[in-house]
Amino acid sequence: MISSSRIEQDCSFKCTLLQKKMSEKSVDWLVLTSLDEVAWLLNLTGSDLPFSPLFNAYVVVAKDGIHLFVEPSKVSKDVEAYLELFKVKLHGYTDIFSYLKTKCCFGKTWLSQKCNYAIVSCIPLASRVLTSNTPVAMLKCHKTKLEIEGILEANNRDAVAFCRFLHWLESNVKNGGITECSAGDQLNAFRKDEIGFVAIGFDMMSCAGINSSVLLYCNSPDHDTPIRADEMYMIDSGGFFRDQGCTDSCRTVHYGNPTDFEKIAFTLVLQVHIDLAMAVFPCGTKGHWLATIAKMPLWKHGLDFDTNIGHGVGFFQSVEGPHGIYISQEPEVVAEAQDKELVAEMFLTDEPGYYDCGKFGIRTENTLLTVKAETQYQKEFLKFEVVSFIPIQKKMIIKSMLTEEQISWLNNYHQQCFEVIGPRLIKRGFNATYEWLKEQTTPL
Repeated sequence: MISSSRIEQDCSFKCTLLQKKMSEKSVDWLVLTSLDEVAWLLNLTGSDLPFSPLFNAYVVVAKDGIHLFVEPSKVSKDVEAYLELFKVKLHGYTDIFSYLKTKCCFGKTWLSQKCNYAIVSCIPLASRVLTSNTPVAMLKCHKTKLEIEGILEANNRDAVAFCRFLHWLESNVKNGGITECSAGDQLNAFRKDEIGFVAIGFDMMSCAGINSSVLLYCNSPDHDTPIRADEMYMIDSGGFFRDQGCTDSCRTVHYGNPTDFEKIAFTLVLQVHIDLAMAVFPCGTKGHWLATIAKMPLWKHGLDFDTNIGHGVGFFQSVEGPHGIYISQEPEVVAEAQDKELVAEMFLTDEPGYYDCGKFGIRTENTLLTVKAETQYQKEFLKFEVVSFIPIQKKMIIKSMLTEEQISWLNNYHQQCFEVIGPRLIKRGFNATYEWLKEQTTPL
């Protein structure tokens, strides 16, 4: 169960919010099958999945309250007492099917279009109300004050580990013997030194050389590639921190002599990253509207990438929708992107890239928080605040390609990295990494 120190809304309060949404939709039942939605509603965590603190369960929200369908052996006495406190009714995990067939066949039942067939088929066609997202998916995008504080702290702890890792890698890569897997293990070892670290947030992408050009590449002991100083290396990783939140960051580095085109591509990706981070936009903007603005630096040079620029980030849960900077012609992605407007107090990633198939790949990723922007005419506008403080390798940047505004943003960002993470390194006795960070964050 998530510590109460980070919970401002108990499950009774959340249930009332959902029942109000159900009344507005004129439905009698709401079925939740997405595990992160179940966890959000109940303020509970588990360990059934390898990279998310979630548990296998279903929930039905009815007019009389919450019905939880879960394997009884997974419910401890403490959790059972907690559920009783909020009048959550317990059922066996597989009892969901008979419940849907005997109860939810009367009236209207609200389900997500992403529901599996076994669940949907229990509801008569005339009784189904299918939408791209459930109201839970929409509600949990907005973070409470305590959740925001937790996610900020999680990112600061993660940045300490990430800076130690990049310092270690730069100091040792030219000696040889470091592989994709051993590098990933070393980053996780540094994370384990941080208070509250629970587990990595997803299958780490530690990509050496041409492997960095493979989108969503997964390193494996079966094909563990050495990291060489004269090739690109990209690492995309995140972690869960108890009572704080989860993180997601990516850096691409080169410790040899990169080609001119590699530096051009790196700088263009950085421009996309910076332009999105600097964006000011009306409250209610759809995330994918920002994608066109952000990708202009690459497009002007005839380059592009086919992936989404950013996705939502949950509080001690997982990658989160439906908000994000989505780019796709896939119907379900289009529906997801159309469903959610950007408002204040949302977290999402800024992760543009460029992937030259069979040669190299580049991605630079930070997590952003939407906040209110002060504008000349006091309209309701938003901007982003960066919450990931990990330096970006300056040797890969062609300064002359950047605008003065982009250079100012990068220098200010690096100053923040030093001011926020530097004191943490000194306090922990990581003096060598402090000196490394000081050098990495000098003005461009």
